[in-house]
Amino acid sequence: MSLAKKCDRCEKFYEHYPIGNPGAYNAIIKIKRGLDGTIDFYGPTIDLCPDCMASFERFMKEGKK
Repeated sequence: MSLAKKCDRCEKFYEHYPIGNPGAYNAIIKIKRGLDGTIDFYGPTIDLCPDCMASFERFMKEGKK
């Protein structure tokens, strides 16, 4: 049995990310941090293919100068 993954950004089907790479992630989710440090998940999980995740990583790094 296979697991079909579809990117929520570009809608491309992709294979599951390689197992055994603990630094790899394949989804993002917004969080809401409370004044006391508590964290609540806010909104749906967004699955991204490797290409869109790489684009997201570049976008996040551009803001850190």
